[in-house]
Amino acid sequence: LVEGLNYFDLPKGTIITSDFFHEEIVDGKVLRYVPLWYWLLEN
Repeated sequence: LVEGLNYFDLPKGTIITSDFFHEEIVDGKVLRYVPLWYWLLEN
């Protein structure tokens, strides 16, 4: 994911999970881990 974010010059990305919430910074990019149900309600 970080490689793709760097390629497209994006600051953050989201990883859809079954039940895991987390946020971390890797190589200056923000990675968000959110459960599918939360992502569907958020969007």
